[in-house]
Amino acid sequence: MVTFELESGDQCRYNLSMHPAVDISGYGGMTWSAASTFYPTSSSGLRVGGRMFRSNMTSTDIYSRVNASAQCNGRDIIIMSTPYVTKASAEQQGPQPGFIPQNATYDRSPDFRMRALLCDSRYRKKKHNVKATMSGNPEAPLSTVFEGVADYEDIEEGLIDIPQFHAQSTQDEWDSYMDYTTLLAETIQTNLFRPGVALGFSGMAPVLAVSSRFNLSSMLDDPTIPQQAARLKGRFFSETLRDAFVSAELVDTEVAMGKATLVQLRVIVLVEIGYALAALFFASSALLVVTMWQSRVTHRPLNLQSDPSSAIGVSLLLNQPVLQSSIIRSMHNRNRIDFYTALQGEKYLTTNNELLKGDDNPGELSASRLRRRLLKHANRWLPEPPIKVKAKSNWRPGVIRIHWLLSLGFALTLVLVGILTLNAFSARSKLSQIAFIYEADVSRLKLSFPTFAPISIVPTLIR
Repeated sequence: MVTFELESGDQCRYNLSMHPAVDISGYGGMTWSAASTFYPTSSSGLRVGGRMFRSNMTSTDIYSRVNASAQCNGRDIIIMSTPYVTKASAEQQGPQPGFIPQNATYDRSPDFRMRALLCDSRYRKKKHNVKATMSGNPEAPLSTVFEGVADYEDIEEGLIDIPQFHAQSTQDEWDSYMDYTTLLAETIQTNLFRPGVALGFSGMAPVLAVSSRFNLSSMLDDPTIPQQAARLKGRFFSETLRDAFVSAELVDTEVAMGKATLVQLRVIVLVEIGYALAALFFASSALLVVTMWQSRVTHRPLNLQSDPSSAIGVSLLLNQPVLQSSIIRSMHNRNRIDFYTALQGEKYLTTNNELLKGDDNPGELSASRLRRRLLKHANRWLPEPPIKVKAKSNWRPGVIRIHWLLSLGFALTLVLVGILTLNAFSARSKLSQIAFIYEADVSRLKLSFPTFAPISIVPTLIR
């Protein structure tokens, strides 16, 4: 057997003995395990003298043996080694095909190299005051802020079972999480010492070797292997600790009372604005009722009960005696010019919901009788029309309608130009934000709202 004696400066002695034709001695490889044991890198066993020996590690086994001092307990050991013996020595055949001779001599390879790292893991903690705030973002509903500065300190015994974690992390099961076909192909391709033979990796070594693509020569010369191993061990520790925190069976929970603020977008009507709108609507409704009541036909100055512009209204105004002798009856079949010419010399008045023909000389009526009629019945003498044969249409209603129509069109044009101008400026990002986000301070008025945005009333003014 060949024995590798490894010793650290703090008296940790690790002696590894194994048969020269197997494992890292015969083919090279890498192992990462607890410093008190060794994991074989191959499961093919040892064929010697017609007998088959499994890949065991005991104190009397001929495959491999380990003897470690007490100073190595709780530590990790990483061993990287090229084949110890030459290729010819490792491939010796005994009388039986496939079996190594029971008594054979092995030559040491001149290219033999071995690198061993003794690792001591320390776990520390830091205390922080964390302020957690609920946010409206569904992707990150909880935002945290660390307050205060604290120094790292070692984790006390009893808080975390470090020995159990150490035993769990150094088990020889890491290769089961990797694809066997890919792992075999990679280790065969990178084995420059025994072409066609796969390099052996055991313990946590397969995970560490992934970053170097299983290149053993590169890892032997890489000075950052200790740092990579430390990051890998710390990553596994943090993920194990996180899984423990989210497991309901491993964490004690305590119910704490708190307050939650739910923010929702709603349309809120202020009391002051509501009172103002209610007063405005009430005044408008009252004014509409008064206008409709006072504008009835019976309340008009002519004291009429029906609309005189309609044929029925005119017929109701004419009493029978007046109708028989009236010029209206005799001229109803004439054209407009003849009818208008005949009415030039006529005078009419309305009283008691009747149309009466006036005298040519109104002075024959007594002054007191005429005054009484005018005051009691609100009689109105129709003004004497001009002495013209042809009637002309009245231009005033049309002019009034055109005037207001032009004014309304001009106002709508100004509104349209203003909206298009704002839209053009907003498309080119040339609108000042101050005008749209400015809020006037109205706190001195002691209202329910301390600030007021003037821009908010612009849509109402435009309407």
